[in-house]
Amino acid sequence: MRLPAHVTLLEPSARRHDANVVDLLGAITVAAAHHANTYVAEPGPDEPALNGDRPARSAAPDVDEFGPTLVDAVRRRDGLPRIAQAIAAPAVRKTGVLDSETEKLRECTADIQHTVLNAYPNHDPSAVGDWMLLAAIEALIDGHEYLANYHLAWFEAISHRRGS
Repeated sequence: MRLPAHVTLLEPSARRHDANVVDLLGAITVAAAHHANTYVAEPGPDEPALNGDRPARSAAPDVDEFGPTLVDAVRRRDGLPRIAQAIAAPAVRKTGVLDSETEKLRECTADIQHTVLNAYPNHDPSAVGDWMLLAAIEALIDGHEYLANYHLAWFEAISHRRGS
């Protein structure tokens, strides 16, 4: 995901479903909207440049004891695909995940992502939690610890809100 250079993402946190932009951000001077499954065009000459993933790195607080927290969350989560439980610990320990396992994980992640985005805004928060856990494992496999931390922080925010 690429964002304009001066955009920062909100920290993972439980939020009201009826919150609007002003509730989330306070007074704003410039706003843009993105709808799921739509293309974001390249910026015009007078628009802010797109920069990459820098804001995502700074948006989430570090999850305490990241590895054990992720492995424990995956083990306790009912309904996750079995592949997640099979590869969470090897991904955390960096002891190796087979290409076939990675591909299966990516398929499962894409399926859950598709389900959540197609149901939005009436999505199942539990499915979002599953998506965040799978995305965290996938990010670890890809060598993006900051992104894995971001996804796990979102999982924790969702779980604390639901009490799970």
